[in-house]
Amino acid sequence: PPPEIADGDGAPALLGTAVPVQDSLAGAVFTHGEPMSDPDMQSAPYPDSPLRRLGYGPGLMVPLGAVPAVHGVLALAKRSGRLPFSAADRQMLHAFAGQAAIALELAETRRAAERLGLLEDRDRIAKDLHDVVIQLTLTVSGDGAVPGGARLRWHVPLPADPTAYGDRES
Repeated sequence: PPPEIADGDGAPALLGTAVPVQDSLAGAVFTHGEPMSDPDMQSAPYPDSPLRRLGYGPGLMVPLGAVPAVHGVLALAKRSGRLPFSAADRQMLHAFAGQAAIALELAETRRAAERLGLLEDRDRIAKDLHDVVIQLTLTVSGDGAVPGGARLRWHVPLPADPTAYGDRES
């Protein structure tokens, strides 16, 4: 998951806070992929809003990405009594969030490419090992003779108690 970042008054209380997708402004932004604002979070219809609990007033939230690939929500809030966010604020934050979403996509693409490279290496190694095992198997004849006149001896230790293998006649 991407890292959580919070800055400003009350920021430490926001880190790690679970925000429900249903019944929250952030959830609506996440679901619909459109910026939303509220002139006063204290009177917003979301009683469990972390911004409301911390006493924030105007709130502005924009999606990080577009539906169906929204990575998260970028939220800005002002203390109660401050002026609401302007259309220019909304536009600027939306543009910033778009750039942040591109950076998140690029990072995910790089991680996927690295994982693919590892899987390709593992596949190549497995094929090489398979080829070596096949060559060794074909080199050893059925009677244990190998090139050069050497012979292989197979030693299977038997247990002191012959019943250790269980009943084989059933």
